[in-house]
Parts: sequence; C-alpha cells; structure tokens
Amino acid sequence: RGTAQTLAIASLVGGTAACITNDITSQTTIPLAGKVIDQKLEGTNDKNISCDYLVVGSGAASLAFIDTLLTELPDVKVILVDKHPAPGGHWNDAYDFVSLHQPSLLYGVTSKQLEGNWLSCLLKEYILPWNHKATKVQILAYFKSLVDGWVGKGKVEYYNRCKYDFANENGIHKFYSLNGKKCFNVKVNIKLINAVLMEPIVPSIHPVDIPIEEGITLSSVNDVFRMNESGLRSDDKRRFLVMGCGKTGIDTIMYLQREMGVDPDHITWIISNDMWCLKNSRPRDYAAALLKFDGDKEKSHLALEERGGFIRLDESVLPTRFRYAVVTSEDMVILRKVKKVIRRGRVAAIRRHANQDIFVQFGSDQNPLTISSAHENIIVDCCSPGPFNENTIRDIFISENEMNLAYIFAPPMSLSMSCLAMLEAARMKKTLDLDFGRKLLAAESGIQREDQSSLSEFDVLKGLFRSINLRTDKSIKDELEPIRLLGVFLVLINRDQNASFDW
Repeated sequence: RGTAQTLAIASLVGGTAACITNDITSQTTIPLAGKVIDQKLEGTNDKNISCDYLVVGSGAASLAFIDTLLTELPDVKVILVDKHPAPGGHWNDAYDFVSLHQPSLLYGVTSKQLEGNWLSCLLKEYILPWNHKATKVQILAYFKSLVDGWVGKGKVEYYNRCKYDFANENGIHKFYSLNGKKCFNVKVNIKLINAVLMEPIVPSIHPVDIPIEEGITLSSVNDVFRMNESGLRSDDKRRFLVMGCGKTGIDTIMYLQREMGVDPDHITWIISNDMWCLKNSRPRDYAAALLKFDGDKEKSHLALEERGGFIRLDESVLPTRFRYAVVTSEDMVILRKVKKVIRRGRVAAIRRHANQDIFVQFGSDQNPLTISSAHENIIVDCCSPGPFNENTIRDIFISENEMNLAYIFAPPMSLSMSCLAMLEAARMKKTLDLDFGRKLLAAESGIQREDQSSLSEFDVLKGLFRSINLRTDKSIKDELEPIRLLGVFLVLINRDQNASFDW
C-alpha cells in the first residue's frame, strides 16, 4: 500500500523535483577562456591519466549529471571530454538567435540558477524569473562558468577539442585531440558515462540528406542570422522557402518577420507534418489526459486544446505530431501570417528547370512545387530532428562500468539527468532499496520468487530503467512510461522514502 501511495503521489509530482537552486547573476556575454586543458597546444606525446568517472560530451545532459554527482559524491574525480571548443554541446552549433522555449527554471543544473538572481531579472531584464527564457549567449556563458568553477576547485579535468574512441579494447579508454597530435590513455576507476547518444542534430552541421542540383544553395538558419547581421534585410526581390515545422522552423518564421522585416507573403513554408504545441500546459498534463480518455490520443489532444493547453497552426488541419515545442498565443499570430503553406509530405529533391525556376519534388503521389526565378530565392533548411535524433539505443545501464545518459522523463532533459546521477550516487552510497527493486523487477519480468535473490544490483537497475521512447511510433504504454519511472525512482533511491521526497 505504501508503494502504491508513493507511485500515485509520484504521478502528481511530475517535473518538480531537484529544482532548488542557489542565486547567481545571469551573464549575457561569454567570459574569457577558463582553466581548461585546451587541445590546440602542440605536442605529440601520449599521456596516461586516471579518474573515477570519464564523461564523454559536455552538453546540457552531461553537465546536469555531473552537477548532481559532485553534490552527492564530492570526493570523486571527473574527466570531461568533448569535441567542441567550449562547454554546451549542440548550443555551440545552434543558430545565434535561438533561445529556450520553456522557462530557464526547468533547464540547466540544480546548483546554479540559469535565470540568474531573481532581483536582477526584475530590475535589469524587466522579466519575471519564471518567464525567463535564456538565449544561446546566456546558456553558453552559464555552462562555461559552471565548468570553470569545477575545474578551479579541482573536481573536474576538462579536455576540449577531443574525441573519445568508443572502440576501446581490453577496457583501456582512449581519447584524442582533434588535430591528432595527442592521445590520452585513461584509467577509469568507476564508470564511463556516454552523454553523446542523445546529442541533438542541428541543421548547421547536419544538412538535409536529399538530392540538390548543382547551383542551388541550401542555407542553414545560422546563415539567415549572418544575413541579417550583415545588413541584408528584406526587400521586394528576395523570397524565402523554409523547410521544416519543428522548433527551428518556428523560430525561423518568427525571426524573418520580427527581426528582418520580411513580408509574410514573401515566405513559403513547407510543413511535412503539423504539430501540436504546448501553450499553457506541462508535458505531464498530456499523460493525465491520456489516462482520462483511455489512451485515445485524438480526444486527449482536442481536450487539451479546448482548455488552452495545446495550440495548433491551422484549426482546419489535425496535427499528427507532438514534440513538446512551446508556442505562445502571440507567437501563433506571427506564424499564421504566412499563408503560403505547403503540406505535401517531406521534400524528396530540389532541382532546377531549364528556365532556371526551382523545382521542389515530394513523394511520387504529390505534385512538385515550382518557385519562380524572377526573385532571389533563399532556401532555409530547418529539417534536422534536433533532440529527436536517430538513436535507437534505449539501454541506460550497459555494464557495471558503463552508463548511457538518456531521457527517463519528458523534455527538458535536466530532471532526467539529475535523477540518473542520483541513482548512481545512491548505488555508490549503498542506499538503494534493492529488496523492493528485486520484487518489482520480478513482478514485471515474470521471474519466480525463489530466483529473485539472484538478481544483482546491476540487474535491477538495467531491468527497471530504460530510456523513454521519443520517436513517433509511441504506444500508450510509452506515453505513460515516465510516470512509472518517476515512481520507481522515488522508492528505489533510498529505503527511507521521506529522504527521496525531500531530495
């Protein structure tokens, strides 16, 4: 009964755990280089180093994980390896006008507020702290300040511009500087943490993989920003074709109109699948609606829309996707000004007619789109899947000495990563309620009672925790899995459930 009550309470708690943070002042400029081991340095010698945890990737996921790990296990040594020149993962490659869609309160790490000091938010930025949505510059400065602090205290060694060799043999871990001049051999005492499986795929480094005829230029969203910064603003001769309707596509459509002054009649928007967007609700509200309507997704979507929680671009078109994008009513007014919306599925190829008109092809059952050469046509690629990448690996606990970071709750990722670090810390501190874990795993897997005692700590963690399914082929069970995982987490990390809830 106590476990059932805990699970029930867990479904109500949602994403509120691990949000108690300390005040800092938000930075709006990237600080000077910190105390890191910069691999631009010359030299060809191999180096032998050691650590307790070797973390591959310095994006938002790994930093949220490390932050909780160091809070719970302050004596461990961490080596952080990443290919980018600075912490922040994909934020280094993202377009410069990007900002969070959700409040900064729900992003970043537990020990340091991303939105900064609340009084500063009110007096300097004229914004309520819970409405603060950090920009790319603020996020990169925040992550760099965080890593610099760890390095300065001797808790972390940070190796930028390096790539980890996942084909390690005989348990020997290696990573190399990107210029190939340095090799590091690492003795890992406790665990390898793979934080790059869920790295978002962004258009600037992963252009859409379709045939494009020579002479046709595909621009990234980063190019659009540079266009505006260089003074190439809107004029009557320029036309924009935006491919993609996710967060990147939405941001681009709004940026073209708000910042570049582009006439919405000069924008054509290709939408392969319409999306439901969050307006005044949280991801866990969707699970509650599914429960209310016995798993009927369409009824759940429409009910959330009716009460103002969901919003869609065109009220005459029923969306087929939900990917947690947040759009305000004011944003939707701007988006709806674009009337040239093409819904013919995914773009299959982009070619050119003999008369120089651009010819956009779709599936064999759809008519192509012809774009006149009478204007300067700028084709903007917003098609990359972002955090919904093509990774299909859902195992988190790989072995006694290796762990993958992945979502166990709905985005944003910070809560998932902090909870995974707490699981690892509980394992190290021997507070896991393994008796309960064995019983639950046995019940879920059909293991006989007499065989429960043979289940190891690793068996329990691997069996009870897997990444949630973020792909489009989700079942109702997949949609509700975060509720189960949160309940299991709360009763597993400590035999004293009050301690779990306090955390």
